[in-house]
Amino acid sequence: MAKPRTSSEDVLPPANLIVVCLEGCHGCGKTSVCAELRKRGVNVLGASHRVSLLLCCAALMHESHSSTRRAPPTHPLCSSSPPTPTHPFSSDEGFMNMPDYALHPQSLLMETSWVCSWFTRLLKHNAGVEEGAPPRAVFVDRSPFSAVFYASNATGSLLTPVIRQHIVEMRAVGIEIVSISLQVEREMLWKRICDRLEQEPERMRFNEASREWMETTLDFYESFEWDEVVAIGDDSPQAVVTRVLDCVAERCPHARDVLTTPLKVDVREPKDLRDSFSPISIADLAQIE
Repeated sequence: MAKPRTSSEDVLPPANLIVVCLEGCHGCGKTSVCAELRKRGVNVLGASHRVSLLLCCAALMHESHSSTRRAPPTHPLCSSSPPTPTHPFSSDEGFMNMPDYALHPQSLLMETSWVCSWFTRLLKHNAGVEEGAPPRAVFVDRSPFSAVFYASNATGSLLTPVIRQHIVEMRAVGIEIVSISLQVEREMLWKRICDRLEQEPERMRFNEASREWMETTLDFYESFEWDEVVAIGDDSPQAVVTRVLDCVAERCPHARDVLTTPLKVDVREPKDLRDSFSPISIADLAQIE
C-alpha cells in the first residue's frame, strides 16, 4: 500500500539528493528495471552481498520453522528440493568479508547497525555538496526497510518507526528518500519466479522454489506502507521504468530534469573504509563509473 503524503512534506525546500529505493518480492522485476535505468544513464546501485546473505538466511529459517505444508508446485522445476548448504554463502566473498561477530546477521542489533550505516553513508556524501547545487538522483536496489522483513523473531517491526524518523531527519538536510514497491499479481509472479529458476537454478538456495515462501514475502510487501506502489502486469521494463520515473517526478517536481538527464553521483569511499553493513558500500559500483 502507498503511504499518503503529509502537508509538512509539501513545504520543505527542494532536496539536494533524491534517493529512490526499489522494493518488491523476488521475481517482481527489480533487476530488469535497474538494468533499463542504467541504459538510460541513471545512477543505480545494486543490492549488497549482505542482502543476498539475508535472503538465504531468512529463507532457510522459514523452511526449518514452517509447520504448514507447501502449496503444490505448478512448475516441474519447483518440485525439486532446494540444496541445503552447510552454511549459507560459505564460499561467497561477500559473506567471508563480513565482520565476524557473535550475533546472527538477522539479530535486531545487527539489522540496526546496517540501517544506521546506510543513512550515514548518504550523510557523508551530502556533506560536501555546495548549497544551491542542482539536485542529484540515484536509484538503489532495496531500502532500509528490508531490515524490517529480514530481522529474526519478528523484531523488525521495532525498526519501522525508527527508519521513518531517520527519513524525516534526512529530508531536513536536503536528502529525500522515496520507497517504491513493484507489485505483481500473485499467479503471474509465481510464473515469473519459476521461469527464472529455469534460467538461474542457483537461486533455489534462496528457497525461491517454494510457493509458500513467495506468499510470505508478498504478505509483507503488500501490507507495508511504501511511498509509492507501481503495479506491474505484462509491461515491458521500458514501460515500468517510465512509470517509476513519473512517480518520482510527481513527488519531487524539482527533480524532473535530473531524472531524465541525471548527474553523476559518487557515493564511493576508499575500499579499506567500506563497511560491509552498507548496501551502498558493497554494491556493483562499477555501474556508475
